[in-house]
Formats: sequence, structure tokens, C-alpha cells
Amino acid sequence: MFKAPFSFNGRIRRLEYGLSYLIYLVFALPFNVYLRMSENSYEGPSGTVLAIFFILLIPFLWFMLAQGAKRCHDRGNSGWFQLIPFYACGCCLQTARTDPMNTDRILKAREITIRLMKSVKKKLNKKPCRRTRLSFLLFS
Repeated sequence: MFKAPFSFNGRIRRLEYGLSYLIYLVFALPFNVYLRMSENSYEGPSGTVLAIFFILLIPFLWFMLAQGAKRCHDRGNSGWFQLIPFYACGCCLQTARTDPMNTDRILKAREITIRLMKSVKKKLNKKPCRRTRLSFLLFS
């Protein structure tokens, strides 16, 4: 779990996406409380705290966008789908199951690759007559 969390490639399940969202909330909640409390004060929020918040916000947003893109891939959609309103809020990404057709396509592609590798291995193991092994593969 959490292999390459800042990468946009790959797939994650509902549990990892939910944990990612909780990590983001644990980070964002104290800053939101601080900002709400400082709004009511006369001076407003401290400039130093705001600077720290915005510096830390960039990697966390990158983290959430990467995890959302991977969850979209698991659902069989492009990572850009998370920018659609109400798609990434949990309605689709957190509660929806993995697309079984997408999983079936991956398994079929894997089976085809394995069969192809086995046939190439058989051809390499045959004794070629008057031909080198490379030309045997190319011209048979």
C-alpha cells in the first residue's frame, strides 16, 4: 500500500484512496480551524502561518491529485475525470467498485503476453537448420 504515492501511474483500491483522503483531512483540518478562529479576531491570521500552510499545501494537493488519478484508472477512466464536480468528492471514487471489464482486459492482455512468450521460447529452443536463431525467428 502507498507505493509511489506522488506518481500518477498505477491503480489503487478504495481502501488506499480512503486512507489518502483521511491523511489529507488530518493535515487540512487544523489549518481550517486556525483560519476560522483567526477570522473572528481583530488582527486576522498570521502571515507566517499562512505561508507555511500554502507551502505545505502544494505537496498535499499533488498527493491527492495523484491518488485520485490512480483511483480513476482503477475505475477504468482517465485521471482527468476527477476534475468533474461531484466525481471525486467520494460519490464515485470512494464508494464505487473497480470496473470488472477493465480488470478482465488486463488479465486477457497478460494471458496473451504469456502465450506469446511461450511460443517465442519454443522457437528459440528448436534446432535451426542452416539458419541462425535470429533469422529462424524472423522468417518462420
